[in-house]
Amino acid sequence: MFGPGRKNIVVKKKATFRGYFQSNKLNRRIAFESNNEFNACKLIEVDPGVTDYKEQPAAIPYELNGRSHTYYPDFWVKKYGQETFVEVKPAEILKDPEIRSKYGAIEEALKGQGYKFTLLADDEAAKQPRLRNSELLLRYARSEYSYQDVEAIKSLFIRSREVTLQCCFRALKFENSIQKTYAMVCAGVLLVNTGEEDINSNTIVTLAK
Repeated sequence: MFGPGRKNIVVKKKATFRGYFQSNKLNRRIAFESNNEFNACKLIEVDPGVTDYKEQPAAIPYELNGRSHTYYPDFWVKKYGQETFVEVKPAEILKDPEIRSKYGAIEEALKGQGYKFTLLADDEAAKQPRLRNSELLLRYARSEYSYQDVEAIKSLFIRSREVTLQCCFRALKFENSIQKTYAMVCAGVLLVNTGEEDINSNTIVTLAK
């Protein structure tokens, strides 16, 4: 059993980057305490497999070198039914053997209760073009689309074996077709590979199952 997460997460301090990220997926603001966490929010938000997530979600007890400790993870993420606790840290810090030992003990404690644990290094969270693509999609996350729009896109996959974003834009025909298409990607209706190259009109799209 875990204790409650931290309260009053965002506190103004000098030389820090703190604030709130507006999540369309959760319809609320997510607090972050660093630029690294801010980047993580963007990646999590546009991940089509993620159905829920929370910042500073719980107080997790663990033991290291015979002593009891409490750990507050940065995020709890539910993806395809699997619950994972995520820690975002600078890559240089994660090279420290003592730090690795600490997180190894935390991973074991969580594994015993059926949870996964992952470390997300800052350079991985900021890796391009994935982050840039996530930021592009997030601009349109709140754009509205209709059932008819979705059906128009679905019809493309009946007629063609390869569908691009440009095909989707043309299928909608009307105003805001680009915004609507990107909103469908954000919602997980359409899937694109955000990690290999910058998203453009020739990007291949697949239909979520």
